[in-house]
Amino acid sequence: MSAVRAMRQAARRIWGGCLGVLLSLPLVAAAQDSAVVPQRILINYQHMGWDSINERFVLQRHADGSGYEMHARYESRTHVAKDLRLHVDAGTARALVDALIAPPWPRDRGVRAVASRYSRRQLMPKEFWPTRPPSPCSVETQRVLGGQYVKNRGTVALVDDLYGENGGVSWTDDYPFAVVQLLWPDGSVQTLHSRSQKAMMLPWVTGVPEVEAQAAKENWSVTASDQLRALLPSDSYLHARLDGLEAMARRIRERVSYAVSRQCDASMSNSMRSR
Repeated sequence: MSAVRAMRQAARRIWGGCLGVLLSLPLVAAAQDSAVVPQRILINYQHMGWDSINERFVLQRHADGSGYEMHARYESRTHVAKDLRLHVDAGTARALVDALIAPPWPRDRGVRAVASRYSRRQLMPKEFWPTRPPSPCSVETQRVLGGQYVKNRGTVALVDDLYGENGGVSWTDDYPFAVVQLLWPDGSVQTLHSRSQKAMMLPWVTGVPEVEAQAAKENWSVTASDQLRALLPSDSYLHARLDGLEAMARRIRERVSYAVSRQCDASMSNSMRSR
């Protein structure tokens, strides 16, 4: 099954019961006054791959304006089924709403913000394991070459390369899908979603999945991911997915190791030709 086909099926499963209702509503909210807050905030997360995950968080605004009640239904990362009623203070909810209704971040801004969370040392391979056939470079030489490679490329370029050009989708057996909706008092609905496998689930995309595929706009807002994560239970899978920084660093280190390996092999080939 292709990645695109699998992700479309995931979208249909999540939206199958409510897409008809959404189509009868305005899909993007009109510009909202900063004093206006959503009546409800809906957050859905599904993952397909080696496991199957479904999480749903519904926030209903308290009549007195003191915040929201979150109805959280999910299975924790320790495999405990949860069905909770939690209070979300008005400030935490407002921070998320402000991040979601703000002008979308361009890719360059988001990538630089993610890259700023790494030092060059964090993107350096921690070990260079013996290979077969053995590498023509010693472990110490590989460490030096790795350091030079990370320094020359820079953290921004390394992060940007890993995000790639496919909306954050690069490998199989891993199909995350998150949807956030703001339901406003005037009846309008603002929707963002992400299928990204990469750190912080960037980029987000405005609009209902598939319905607005042609007009979708990417939003690389690190703040949106941060604020959404701050609102969720810390043992939920979506909370963990909205971080993903160490997983990204690990994959970057693997790429650096591969680049060093190719450099060593090329040096050996050049040496043999020059004899």
